Amino acid sequence: MIAWFGWCITVLGVTYGLAQVRAYRVERHLLRVTLARLGNGGYFRNREDLIRLKRYLSTHIRYDSKRVNEARPLLRHSAEHILRTGFGFCGENARVAIRLLGMGGVRAHRLYLEGQLWQHNVVEHEWEGSWKLFDAHPDPASLLPDEDVGAIESSDIARFPNYHEGHPWLRSYRIKVFHGVPVLQRFEQTRVPGWVAKIAETPSLLKAMLGLLGASCGLFFR
Repeated sequence: MIAWFGWCITVLGVTYGLAQVRAYRVERHLLRVTLARLGNGGYFRNREDLIRLKRYLSTHIRYDSKRVNEARPLLRHSAEHILRTGFGFCGENARVAIRLLGMGGVRAHRLYLEGQLWQHNVVEHEWEGSWKLFDAHPDPASLLPDEDVGAIESSDIARFPNYHEGHPWLRSYRIKVFHGVPVLQRFEQTRVPGWVAKIAETPSLLKAMLGLLGASCGLFFR
């Protein structure tokens, strides 16, 4: 009986993992198609390429402030889901930008901005020897002008747009799970490697790893 249970867990884990790998391949294909639409040959080589990305995401990913409290998946929606539905808030927009920038040869990850009234998710990416801020979320209160794309140092959050009077950006951090735990806050500014950012922004990869973990656990019951 125990061995049979172990086999079931292993088969379910492998099946689930393979389904998530397929989902990852579908997402990667859509992202490559999106890169091709940007007309940059699949790579970000100059500021004009970054500006085209910002304009594309600002146009194709809309948001509705009335839906901000809607329930979302634990791992948030995938870049594929966001692109296909054309809907998402700043975090979803940042996810697609990070995935596209990474595939286009630019290391990128999230940066959380904290202000007096609310938080905002933007992207921090390597550019011309330093780290710059990028954002394509079309919120009038924080819309990034074209001339500031690839130009604002990520350490200079005071320069990041904020058109809401009395709401300055106060601080930033990179790892949200560390930010909420006092003993770990000293590590919240850590820049994660590119491959970690990719996995963190790809729910299908995380789920595939979970499936493989489940399959491995099933072997102990055999």
